[in-house]
Amino acid sequence: MAIQTISEEVILKMANTAKEICGSSNLCLAGGVALNCVANGKIQEAGLFKNIWVQPAAGDAGGALGAALAYYFSKKEEKERMGIGKDAMKNALLGPMISERGGFGFL
Repeated sequence: MAIQTISEEVILKMANTAKEICGSSNLCLAGGVALNCVANGKIQEAGLFKNIWVQPAAGDAGGALGAALAYYFSKKEEKERMGIGKDAMKNALLGPMISERGGFGFL
């Protein structure tokens, strides 16, 4: 319980710092700690950000994905970056899907 409470405090302080530095109304989280739903709820309750998005592959590999995206967007012109409005991620696998015939796939 104590580790969870301390984690929530640290994560909220980091979110506050990110808001102060960037001033954005959006927060994107990646990495294993990004899956801490209680801490994410504290960020949302604080009202710091209009939008909070947790990258679906939020394990430790999510940090590498975030770095790659940051680099990609740093090389785009402003008008090209502004064209992205909605979540275009269409292939996030949500888990196994079992068909009526007994086969399986992914959602």
